[in-house]
Amino acid sequence: MGDRTAEARTVEAPATQQHSLRVVFAGPDFCVSSYANVIFSCENIEPTIAHIDRLHSTIVEVARREKRGVGFMTVLRPDAKPASDEVRHHIKRITKAFAPHVRAMGHVVEGDGFMAAAKRAGISLLMNMAKFSFPLKVFPDMSAGLRWMSFKADNSWSPDFQDDIVGLVNALRQKHFKAP
Repeated sequence: MGDRTAEARTVEAPATQQHSLRVVFAGPDFCVSSYANVIFSCENIEPTIAHIDRLHSTIVEVARREKRGVGFMTVLRPDAKPASDEVRHHIKRITKAFAPHVRAMGHVVEGDGFMAAAKRAGISLLMNMAKFSFPLKVFPDMSAGLRWMSFKADNSWSPDFQDDIVGLVNALRQKHFKAP
């Protein structure tokens, strides 16, 4: 499937929001944003090589801008398909390349039930077998993931502030993603 993501740009969250989220790129299939040194990659479909390459560039750029390592959180919808073998191998190569810039990586697999739990277990097993140099954890929702990420990425965000960030990321997804 072709990559239909909009070109990279930066926009601030609406003025009614207390905090702003930097939108790196957004479209019907992928939305990538950052807040301070934490990057959020929300995926509506299976990842593509082009998407993974843009994530690598984003991680390096955010680490340079923030002058510190980044936290990286991937948020997968419950119906998102897994990566193909080709993309999975590319992810492994690229992750090793951006590892020096990453303080922690979290994967959120949304949804309840057996399939969501099986996806979380599978991702956890595959990523831990790769033995990356940064801590990695899988979560059932963004709030739980962000609490852990705040600590690992060296941010001391309050729970209310974390809820604001989750709200901003979800608003971005609602604006750009196709309905399931």
